[in-house]
Parts: sequence; structure tokens; C-alpha cells
Amino acid sequence: KSWDLMDDQELLPLLTKRRVEIDGFYLLESDDNYALLAKIEPGKDSGDPGDLVQYQIVKRNDRVVVDLHKESESSLFHGEFSASGSGFPRLSDTLETTDKECGRALRARTNLLASLTGSLLVEKQVVSLQTILPYVSKFQLKLHFFHSWSPSANETLKTMLQYFLLSVDDGAEIARLLSLDEPHETVEGFGPGDWFVAKYDFETMSLIHMSDTSRLDVSSGDGTSLCYREFTFCTISISDLYFTRREDVGVEEYMSVFKLSQSVKSAHNKFYPMAAFSALRSDQGYHREIHMDDFMAIIRLLDWVEIAHVVVERGSAKLVELIHNLLEPVKGEQFYYFFKGVFEAESHRDHFPMLDGSDSSHGYQIHVSADNSSNFQNELAQQPDPEEAAEPPT
Repeated sequence: KSWDLMDDQELLPLLTKRRVEIDGFYLLESDDNYALLAKIEPGKDSGDPGDLVQYQIVKRNDRVVVDLHKESESSLFHGEFSASGSGFPRLSDTLETTDKECGRALRARTNLLASLTGSLLVEKQVVSLQTILPYVSKFQLKLHFFHSWSPSANETLKTMLQYFLLSVDDGAEIARLLSLDEPHETVEGFGPGDWFVAKYDFETMSLIHMSDTSRLDVSSGDGTSLCYREFTFCTISISDLYFTRREDVGVEEYMSVFKLSQSVKSAHNKFYPMAAFSALRSDQGYHREIHMDDFMAIIRLLDWVEIAHVVVERGSAKLVELIHNLLEPVKGEQFYYFFKGVFEAESHRDHFPMLDGSDSSHGYQIHVSADNSSNFQNELAQQPDPEEAAEPPT
């Protein structure tokens, strides 16, 4: 029996390896375009010496051809050659099916990796994803996002994570594939979100899905709710492409994936407060409200640094005006304020320009240098004129 397969540079070595490791064939002869393997199928009784099965792979110009032959001892007749579901027909059907699926999976892998150096049609990306995802092992991160009260913060956090993933230097080549926006757009159970491809080495790659669907976890035990989105690594090596996965494998199987996942988690812990801060500073009022459960998660990620300790014994109009120009209370919170002034230099804006949503003409500009920092401190230390005194804010 013969069948044709889709050509791929990794197909011949993979099929040869699988025939030897899984099916017990012996490699008799091979080169870059050809391989001949054989094995003896045991006979049905002690007097039957068995049958010789030969498996030959030949690379043509545009395809790969597989020939499967079975030879029995002279004068023996096997009716099973025409009987489906047993013997040689069952063996040939199984090998043909798995070979063709393997060829399609390898071609899908090649197509997706081509996105690292060029573009691939969306339709071709979807087909390639659908073909290869049944073979992958999955590892999932639950990244803290914001409740629906804060659409601006969610969008900023998502953009920062995308930017980080495409620029991280962790030994992996990463490229963006496609974005699915509509709820009905799914690929192998994955809903709306962004797809990325990551190549770690010659053997191993990941398909990364950053979900757009927010989910709530209320199992914390302290009454708070965690809003999160799933960040899934779908990882595979060339040798995995012969059989589909029946269960997920831990990320420790692939140390390169573990390293990248830890980098994503570490970056997220920095981006989460930054996204909230950017949303609070937005000029659009409805973006300024942060869910209290999200706010407490932000506080847990921050380092506390005391920058001033001032005791005011009587009201100061200048001090009140200065504080009002610099700070604004977090809506729904009694004790926390955020800085609403304009930064003259912000290191994170160099890396994430999308955070620069403040207008330089709005708020209070800070200019601290060796020349004027002492003047700023002296202004705070001056006692106010009694006639300018104002009632302290409640």
C-alpha cells in the first residue's frame, strides 16, 4: 500500500524515528531523501516464522511517498490481506492515518514559525493553530486584571504585557500572530484574545494565548474577589508531533518555557500598579474609579518609601493649595491619594509611551534640582500669614 504526505524538511527524520522507537522497525538504509525500514511480524503459532514488513519513505520534488509491503513465507496464504480491521490492513490504515496527521502538524508548525520572519494570512494562521493545538502541552498563568469598572486600566495593562512579550530578551524569538475579538471566534476552545508564537530552540516552540475574557475568583476566603485573565503557553517539540496529547504536562518539562513564564509574572507585578496609576491620571473621569479589591491588590505590590513627614499645627493656604495641585484622593478610599502632577522625566514612559496621557499644561510641574530643592523645603517650613490661613480640608 502507498500514500502521499505533505513535504516538510523534518518529516522524514521524524517518521524514521517514530517507526524505530514506537513500532519496532529496524533502519536498513537512509540518506537525506530516502529511508528503508523493516521488521518481522510474529506468526500466529510456533510453526509460523512470521512475516516481513517493509516501510519505505522517498522524498519527491513536491511530496513524500510512503510504500508499505508485507512478505510471507513461500506457500503460505493469508486471507487477512483482504480483510479490513485486522492484520496488514489494520497496520497500513493506522500508519497511513498517523503519518498524514503528522505531516499536516509539521506543515502547520513550519507555517507558524514563518511568522517570526514574515507575515502569514489570518486564514492560514487559524488553520495551522487548529491543526497543531491537539498536540501541545499546556501551562496556564492567571494574571490579575481589573474589574469592569476600570476599562482604561485593563487596556493599558494588556498593551504593556503585549509590548513586554515582543521585546523581552529571554532566549526566545517571539512574534505576534492574530487577534480574535468576537465572542464566537474560538480556536480549539480558546476564545477572544491575542496569539503569539515563541521559538526557544530548533526543537521547541510555544503558542501563547493572551485571553481577553476576564474571570472572577471569589475563593480567597477573605471576602475579596480576584479578577484575572488566562495567559496560556501551548508548548510542543518536534518529537511530540506524532501523537496528540491526552493530558497536560507540567511546565517543568520545558525549562525555557518556565523561564519565560517567570519573566511574564515578574513584569506583570510591575505593570499592574502602573496601569492603575495611568488610569487614575486619565482626564476621563469614569476611568478614575478603581474597585477596592483591585486597589488592595495594588497596595500589596508597592514598596513604601516615606518622602516627607510634616506636622501642620495650623492651617496653611499655600500648603493646602500645593497639596491639592499635587495629589488627588483615590475615589472610594479615605486615606490614599495619587500624584496628579506632571513628571518632567519618567523612565517608564521611555519604554511605554502609551502611559503618557497627561497634558503638560495640566497639574503641577515638579522641578527638583540642587538649586531649587532647598527653596521648596523652605517654602514648606515657612509659617503662614494668619490672614492667609485657611481651614484644613476634611
